[in-house]
Amino acid sequence: FGLSKGFYAGNNRKLPGSGYIDFHSNNFIIVSSRGVLAYSKNFEGELFLKQIKNNIDKYINIKHFEKDRLFSIEDLTIIEDNIFISFTEEIEKDCWNTSVIYSKMNYENIEFSKLFSSDQCVHSSDNIDQEFTASQSGGRIISIDKDNILLSVGDYRERHLAQNKDSVNGKILKIQRFSLCLELITYKKN
Repeated sequence: FGLSKGFYAGNNRKLPGSGYIDFHSNNFIIVSSRGVLAYSKNFEGELFLKQIKNNIDKYINIKHFEKDRLFSIEDLTIIEDNIFISFTEEIEKDCWNTSVIYSKMNYENIEFSKLFSSDQCVHSSDNIDQEFTASQSGGRIISIDKDNILLSVGDYRERHLAQNKDSVNGKILKIQRFSLCLELITYKKN
């Protein structure tokens, strides 16, 4: 989709802007990489977006975007009447990981709460590989059943973390949708 207003920054370049889409009750829902959340009721005709007030900037905001355009929203998924958004989170100063916020779907105002955030993070300059990039943050969210989602968490180009069984980075995590219980999905060779 070509969007002309509100989607000014992209993950891979400054222009065009990027975002993530899903559908709820036959409505088109979109969030920009910078947290502009909007919907359109008439997906079949001309796309007219109306912005939804939200508190995404409580979790990721201009101070993060100014560090690098790659620190951003990573995915949007709507499951039943619940909206989930993943994003790159600064856990400590210059130390990042992938987190998820969620809320009930509301077209006027959405107050997100944290669903998942690891205390493990990858430092953007003080790291083993010295090749940090937020473009390898993961963030894809999918529903696997009525109680669980899968979240991909990238290695931020710290490749050794994907091989470390104690790290959440470079993994696919199974997260109970409404609790902080989580399982690491690991490949076990027979």
